[in-house]
Parts: sequence; structure tokens; C-alpha cells
Amino acid sequence: MLKNTHIDNQAVLISFKSARYYFLILLAFFLPINEKISTILILINVFLALFELKKFKNLKAFFPLILIFLLYAIAYYRDSYQIGFNLFEQKASFLAMPIILGTIKVSKKQLVNILKSFVYGCIAACIISILYAFFRSFQFNPFKFYPYSLSKGVQDITLLEELPLQTHHFLGNNFAFNIQTLYAAMYYTFAIIIIYFLESKSKLNMFFIALLFISIILVFSEMGLILLGVFIILFIKTKIEKKHFIVLVSLLLVSILYLGKDRLSNLYEAFNTDDVEEENRYFIRVNERLAIWNSIKNIDKQKLIFGLGYNKAQKELNRKYQLAGYYAEPILNKNLNAHNGYLQTLIETGVIGLILVSFMFFQLYRKVQAYENKKMKLIANSFLILTLINLVTESMFTRYIGLSFILFFYSLFIFTVPNTFLTKSKELNTIT
Repeated sequence: MLKNTHIDNQAVLISFKSARYYFLILLAFFLPINEKISTILILINVFLALFELKKFKNLKAFFPLILIFLLYAIAYYRDSYQIGFNLFEQKASFLAMPIILGTIKVSKKQLVNILKSFVYGCIAACIISILYAFFRSFQFNPFKFYPYSLSKGVQDITLLEELPLQTHHFLGNNFAFNIQTLYAAMYYTFAIIIIYFLESKSKLNMFFIALLFISIILVFSEMGLILLGVFIILFIKTKIEKKHFIVLVSLLLVSILYLGKDRLSNLYEAFNTDDVEEENRYFIRVNERLAIWNSIKNIDKQKLIFGLGYNKAQKELNRKYQLAGYYAEPILNKNLNAHNGYLQTLIETGVIGLILVSFMFFQLYRKVQAYENKKMKLIANSFLILTLINLVTESMFTRYIGLSFILFFYSLFIFTVPNTFLTKSKELNTIT
């Protein structure tokens, strides 16, 4: 009787562990596909993780994330003197992801499957975008293939063809209809890195890399293309001699300077004028983000010690946009954030918040350098580089799609990977 009870308990435990693993697989898969489904899966994973909360051991790594969440709670409270649902909706990943990934122990094969699931999710997102673009391009009365949109009130075909990023179904936001272009490029770049560093040489995986590469070009995110270029250069560096690499990089720099000569000219003019409004006009011609950063450089430094809070920070940003003479409607009407994760954190939560976020990434860096598995170390370091660079041009902590990506893989690399193998390990399975 006791023996049978023990067997039943073991079966329940195995089933529970399997359920946790498969729901984690589903979360990784839907992360690049759909925000609502991935949010539901986060809630399910947290619920299951609470039953094994006693297994959470690395409180030292979790503590900075708790403090960051509390700082955001204070920032929200300072706006309305109450903590509402918005806080948990937007910032809960600081608590949820560590709880999910800090209480589960997986095998090496299962760890690879989690990474594979994210890759397949990115591939599925690319295929969905391509199929949807084709679907919208076919007109049936009369039947023809016309990949331009007339939905924005623009009826002139010539004008449509002159604005491909705004109107072409296979480019920009129209192509990445379910995800902002910068985040799509970031997700797809990381998926390519995972495939490459796991050293799969099959034709199918080369096709997947080509599909992801083409999709990054189609979403046409400047930062996405830059990031992809950085990793391509790093890849080439490992394959050719140093002198050839220097020549290649020199040619690329000369090409970039030539192609960007108009922007460099505007940048030069911006730094050589004393008129604030004229300065911002030159910055806008280079990149809208430069105008945003230039507009907010004069925020009272004393206000940045403890931050301004959530809504008050946005009001201050809007005020600085106006004072700097940046009257472009997208800024004033859409309440654009700082478009820099470090600046946004500083404005909302103050110096303490920026220090904690910096320490969070430093903690991950130290943890990753302790990895003995070279492939996992390369993937984790690539994630860190990808995230730190993207934070320069995007306030990723203000968007679920950015924060969930950061915290999912941050928690995977700082909690789950060390639990799986921190000491001597064999080579990982390939992604095939």
C-alpha cells in the first residue's frame, strides 16, 4: 500500500515537472509571436513555479531585480499615490521571470530545446509576416498582385511607390505587423546567433538563417541592420587573417562615411550653431533620436537623483521637447519616451535605478564568464551585447515586448543555465 502511494506520488511529481517544462517551451515559442498569448503563458508558468518556490536558492541574483521593481512601484506611486494594475502589467517581468526560471532545473537537452523553441517561434513569426503580406497584396476585383496599401487615404500610386516603408506590405511596420520593427530585428538577430553558435550545418538550418536574415532586412530597422552587421563582422573576424580583417573593416568604414556624408554634414552644422531650434532641425535630419536626446539634456540634475516618477517623467520630457523648439507632432502628440533605456531609467527612477540596472547587467556578465561551456558562453555574451546596444536607442523597459525578452533570457542565463551545468560539461546538442 505504502509502496503504491510512493509510486503515485512519483508519477504526479514527474507529470508536474513535465508540465512546467512544456509550458516553458510554449512561452519561449510565443514570445516573438504574440504578446497576449505569451502573457497568459507567463501567468501559468508563475502559478506552477509557486509550488516549487522553496527550490529558489540564488536570492543574491534576484535581489537587484526586486529592488528595481520596488523603485518602479515608488515611481508609479508618486504619480497617483496608489499602486495600480499598470505597474504589474508593465513591470511584473522583473519578478515573474526569475521566479519561473530560478525554480526549475532542466537537463542539457531540455535547455537546448528552450533555445530551439525561441528560434522556431521567430521562424514562425517570419513565415506569418510573409504569408500575411502576400495575402494583403492580392486583389481579386480585378485579380492582380499589388503590394501597396491604400488604407491611409493615399490614392496616388506614384506617391505610394515613393513611400515604400509606409505603404509596402513587405517592408517596415507593414511587414512586421505584430511587432515593432526594432524588436523584430533584435529577436531575429538573436535567433540567428543561437543557430550559428550551436554549430548546426544542416541545409534546413541554413535556410532558417537565410529566412531570418531576409526578414531583418525587410523590417528595415536601422539599429537592427547595424546589430546584424556587428555580428557578421565578429563572425568574419574568426574566419580570416588579421590583416585582411583590418582591410575589410577599413573599406566598410569608408563606405559608411561616404553613404552617410549628408548626415555627417547635418551633424556638423548642429554642433556649430547657437540657435536651439536650428540645432534640433539639423539633429532631426540625422536621426530623430538625436533631437530627442538633445531636447532633454537640460533636465534639472537635482530631479534626477530620485527620479520624477512614471507619468511626471513623460510630462517633463514633453516640456523639454517644447522648450527645445522640437515641435514635430509625433513628439508632442504621441508622448514619445527618451528612446534610450539608460536615460529613461534615470528620468523615472533616478540615479539609484540606473545604478541597479547597471549592476544587474554587470552581475550577468560575471556569471556568464564563469560558464565552462563555450557555446553557451558565446550565446549569453551575444545576448548581453545585443541588449546593451539596443538600450542605447530604445527604452526597452517601458515596453512589454522589450522587458519580457530581456528578463526571460537574463533569468535563463543567470538562474537556469548555472543550475543545469556550471561545472565541466560536454558539448551542447545541435539545434537540429
